[in-house]
Amino acid sequence: MDDRMASVTGLLLTRHWRDGPDGVELLFWAHSSAGPLRLVFRGRRTVCFTPADTALDPADLPGLRLERKRLRLHTLDGQPVDGLYLTHQQDLGRLRAHATAAGFQLYESDIKPHDRFLMERFITAPL
Repeated sequence: MDDRMASVTGLLLTRHWRDGPDGVELLFWAHSSAGPLRLVFRGRRTVCFTPADTALDPADLPGLRLERKRLRLHTLDGQPVDGLYLTHQQDLGRLRAHATAAGFQLYESDIKPHDRFLMERFITAPL
């Protein structure tokens, strides 16, 4: 069996993120019966959501690497939303500032990339 594909159980100890050259880099440390585990995921993107009818002009955000996707997701009150995918967490900060100034809503823009990664995979401390 390839060691990179081996299945190991453990306990998540720490989680960190940083902007890397190819996108967001996630770093997790876990304890397992096999010893300490260092898990690194590079080139991840950060995401938030906006109402599907929000007008967002890329010209207002020069240099921002933003991809907008239609999704089959809705707010709690049933309003459809689009996903906004960014290469770096720093870009999300710029987008938040722009959204505040332009008066449009962003959803889940406060969730840290490492927390979203774990949440989307239903991973808790034991893994």
